[in-house]
Amino acid sequence: MKNENLVGIISDTHDNRKAICRAVEEFNRAGCSLVVHAGDYVAQFTVREFEKLDASFIGVFGNNDGEKKGLTALFSKISSLHMPQYEFEYSGKRFVVMHEPDYIDENLSRYDLDVIV
Repeated sequence: MKNENLVGIISDTHDNRKAICRAVEEFNRAGCSLVVHAGDYVAQFTVREFEKLDASFIGVFGNNDGEKKGLTALFSKISSLHMPQYEFEYSGKRFVVMHEPDYIDENLSRYDLDVIV
């Protein structure tokens, strides 16, 4: 059963298919309604594993995601990928997602954000 307030967080999967499979299984078991990925998928084959999610998916690119066009095209079937820093609202909360901590200090001082990934 999905929990509209349960958000899964993942990052830096770096083609580790085994770890991605375990994470997807755990997100599905827990009933996450959204999974947020903070970048570094690396290769396009990892998209197949994320397609098994029973949740919505939002992601940003990381510094090791060189094939952005290919990743964007494949992920467009289940979600969309964004350039960091990406802001969105979900379940009444304001999120910002980034890969590198370049903007962390700027975001910590903002009062309109609830979650920083």
